[in-house]
Amino acid sequence: MKLKRETWISGFVALLPCTIFLITSPAQADSLIGDTVTCAATGQIPSCSQATSVVGTGVEFTIGNPLPPFGTQFFSVDYGTNDVVFTVLPGGGGAFFGPATFSSTDTTHAFTSASLISVSGFFGSLSASNISLSGGTLTVNFHGTGGNDGDTFDIALSTTPVTTTPEPACTTLVGVGLILVIAWMRKWKTASCPY
Repeated sequence: MKLKRETWISGFVALLPCTIFLITSPAQADSLIGDTVTCAATGQIPSCSQATSVVGTGVEFTIGNPLPPFGTQFFSVDYGTNDVVFTVLPGGGGAFFGPATFSSTDTTHAFTSASLISVSGFFGSLSASNISLSGGTLTVNFHGTGGNDGDTFDIALSTTPVTTTPEPACTTLVGVGLILVIAWMRKWKTASCPY
């Protein structure tokens, strides 16, 4: 009986590190850093500076009208860890009396929630009703709003958390440990019971 108990204890000890690793591995923090985001603009804001960008330090997009004679970029769009800040660029101030929308998706992890954090300056007419999230796409409707140079508004964003998957090396270690336990048990069974 003592040999069997030692066999089980040895097998348990072999499997314990991987079991603890698999149980205690946390999901990745809910962060936009490193994610790829898209930009689309319509109406009085006809274009984005680029279609996609990887979230990091600095401004990801500028949106406005790049065509002469206007050539004005209205806003900078800067994604942070858990938010996106729109800032009116110098010379980009004014009001949007016609349709003007901005939309964005996170192609790495889908946006799951969006809410208005703060508004500064002339953007006082912008409210939570101007922001929507549908099917992972953030949409900001600028119709009837406006801002002066330097005015900002900030939107909090959440994404789908990343779930961890077992590392191949850990899975291999579990398999090897299991094979060793089975082999050891068979060895002791045949040694202690010859028939």
